[in-house]
Formats: sequence, structure tokens, C-alpha cells
Amino acid sequence: MSGADYPKALYADGGDELIWGQPVRTAIAQDEDEEKALRSKGWRLHPIKHPLDHDGDGRPGGSTPRRGRPPKTAAPGGDNAVGTTGADSTAATVDRPY
Repeated sequence: MSGADYPKALYADGGDELIWGQPVRTAIAQDEDEEKALRSKGWRLHPIKHPLDHDGDGRPGGSTPRRGRPPKTAAPGGDNAVGTTGADSTAATVDRPY
């Protein structure tokens, strides 16, 4: 990396500083070697462990089901049950009175 990328802030859990409501410790890496040494000890470039964990479950994104929306299930009758018109279809074997 070039010298223009440094100094660089790194973060670890705990500490007295609050960043986005999270208690963290901060360190400043002056060069790539110092950054590698800190990162090998568990320091990271972002103050939050999972920057994409929007719902607080420890996984990126909104991975918990939405309120009011049931989980997806397979359609009854197997694959592509809706609109089936083949010989195995119920619609093809029903006697129609008209």
C-alpha cells in the first residue's frame, strides 16, 4: 500500500470510547507492518464486528424473518404446481358437467 493510506485507525472490542454506541479501543497504524501486527492480534478496520449486521443477530444483512411475513414454503403438489396442465394434472382428469 502507498504511504497515502496511512495513518490508519484500527478498532478492538472493549475500552472507554463509544463509537456508534459500541465500546471500543482504538489504535493508529503508521505503516503496513504496524497494521499487519495489530490485525494479527484481532484488531479490525471497522468499529463494529459485522458492519452489515442490521438486525443484531451476528450475521450480515436482515437475516431474521420480517414481521407479518410467513417464511416461504414449497407449493403443494411439487414443483410448478400452479398452472400445471399435463396428464398428471387434476384439471386434466376432472369430468366437467358442461
